[in-house]
Amino acid sequence: MALALLRVLKGVSRKYTMEAERVSTASYRQQCTIDESYRRAIAIQYANNKAIERTGAKPSEGRLQFYNH
Repeated sequence: MALALLRVLKGVSRKYTMEAERVSTASYRQQCTIDESYRRAIAIQYANNKAIERTGAKPSEGRLQFYNH
């Protein structure tokens, strides 16, 4: 009886351990995606700033300035 109960508890704990690993992996992947999006946004902002410096456009003039060159 005690051995059977122990086996059941071991199976349950293994199930919860696997679930916890799956959740932590999913949250890690989600964090990586967020970090990647953040890096991409910074890179785009940097490229836009460089383009503004190069063309002499003021940020307030918007994108129209880029099409005129």
